[in-house]
Amino acid sequence: MTGLLFLLISILAISLIGGGIYLLYRLLTNFQPSKSKVQADLKMLKEELDNWSSELIPWKTEELELLSLNQSNRTVKKNLTTIVKGMFTSIYHEPMVAYAYKRYVSSGKPNAILYARTAEQEFIYRFRNNEITLAIDGQPVGTIKQGGVLYEGRSGKMIGRINRSEKNELLPIIVGERELASLPMPNEEQLPHSRAFQYVEERMNEKEKLVLISLAVLELVQRDLPA
Repeated sequence: MTGLLFLLISILAISLIGGGIYLLYRLLTNFQPSKSKVQADLKMLKEELDNWSSELIPWKTEELELLSLNQSNRTVKKNLTTIVKGMFTSIYHEPMVAYAYKRYVSSGKPNAILYARTAEQEFIYRFRNNEITLAIDGQPVGTIKQGGVLYEGRSGKMIGRINRSEKNELLPIIVGERELASLPMPNEEQLPHSRAFQYVEERMNEKEKLVLISLAVLELVQRDLPA
């Protein structure tokens, strides 16, 4: 009987040690994730959206004003890391933008990745050290710094920004030197099916549209992220 008890205690001790080592491994790999870890997680986020991607409707620039604040299929999983998924729909409840976000263990500064896609494009955001690097369709675009200003990677030239002011009820999105759209300020009275944009410029080229969408999607996703 004593031998059996010793065996059971040994097995329990080994299990606890093994579980502790695994927990420590997960903590370390999600505290300062390597480039390969981030790429693996990005692949995982893409795969998690595979079932939704086929549902996304194609839409033209002039239909951007149909995007709403409503989200469908939104899920939040919190453990050592936080994973959030969802789809922004049109005012007619058609899925327009799908996204998946993963936040790593952090000492205070943001450390996360966000993958978003429409029926035709994909947007990848890497949050690190109070900056967000942006890639569109696999091509590096630039870095979004504090205040929502997007700078081109090579030249350092500002190519887009969200104008923030407590005096305004809208958030203008500037691309180049033009205001292409405006988002409403976060408001508890807003209905889920409300339009995401209060204004959208009718004339813009493809590059301007992609910068506009990338800044708008980032703003809308960040509003609903858990603390």
